[in-house]
Amino acid sequence: MSYLSLPSVTKGVEDHETEKSWLEGFFSFYEYAVSSWVFHLEAGIAIEKKELLDQLAEALEVFLELHWVESSDTLVVSKMLQDKLQPMKEYGMFSKLIQAVFSTRKQLGRHGQGPVADEVLDLSSITKEVRRVLETLSSTSDGTDRQLILDRFYGPNRFKCPRINCQYFYKGFLKEDHRKQHVARHDRAFLCYFEGCPTSIFGCSFPKELEEHMFNDHGMDISDDLEFPKISLPLRQIHPATYTCTQCPKSFTRKHNLTAHLRTHEGEKPFACSECGLSFTRDNDKKRHEALHGGEKNFICKGSLTDGTEWGCGLSFLRADKLTSHHRTAAGSRCLRPLQIQQAER
Repeated sequence: MSYLSLPSVTKGVEDHETEKSWLEGFFSFYEYAVSSWVFHLEAGIAIEKKELLDQLAEALEVFLELHWVESSDTLVVSKMLQDKLQPMKEYGMFSKLIQAVFSTRKQLGRHGQGPVADEVLDLSSITKEVRRVLETLSSTSDGTDRQLILDRFYGPNRFKCPRINCQYFYKGFLKEDHRKQHVARHDRAFLCYFEGCPTSIFGCSFPKELEEHMFNDHGMDISDDLEFPKISLPLRQIHPATYTCTQCPKSFTRKHNLTAHLRTHEGEKPFACSECGLSFTRDNDKKRHEALHGGEKNFICKGSLTDGTEWGCGLSFLRADKLTSHHRTAAGSRCLRPLQIQQAER
């Protein structure tokens, strides 16, 4: 927090001063500090030594005063977090402290989508400004001594993701275009339901893409069951939902979907398994069931990467949902990691 309160990490610094700080290696510690100050604070509070708490309070007072952003909205902070920070309550900045910690932890979490409007600290905007100076400096310093200095302090990947919960916030990309492609993946609004699936992280750009992914990879027909998330630009519905169920409020854009839906009310199951005679409402469900009789484990935790190496452990399953369950486990998530990294780098 003391590092983040130094003059180079405040609003209004002139570009030439920020450039000088980059060339002096000042920002080598920046990304770690801006993402980890919360954890250091919580570790210090947990020790509960009065002398240390006094030092923390002093650093916090300066830090919050410099970086606090006045907002009309007050974040609702859980009692658990308030209890964890309770030793700092006597120092008179508790309300701001708990909101700053909550806001930062929210962006560090799996579902963080920062930078966002409800952040109570200005660190995201400062990060954007200092990185802008670095990117400009990098593009104008090719083949010079300054380029060698930047390489020594920061490495070649200086175009970095703005999301603090993303590994590329720290690792970065060699070119701006690579960073743009990566950020576009974060902005995809339609996410797979199955945790552990790469599409649950990188998502799809359009609902039709997600429908096809869910059906082809997970054996699920979600064409009329999804409520898609709101995005900044409204989606125009080409075909209005004119086919309305007579027994419930649901309506559909296609007649065959209404017909299939009506069977759920009537109990009609016209699609019978050719092996055991078990009946199903939809043909897709019947086909999925029949695959179990064959005993062929066609859903395999395995694949090839673009560099020729393989990902996955090789375990095979009868059904797609069982493979997905495997990927939800700690071991299964490790199987997917090389694939996720490859997709992030495209």
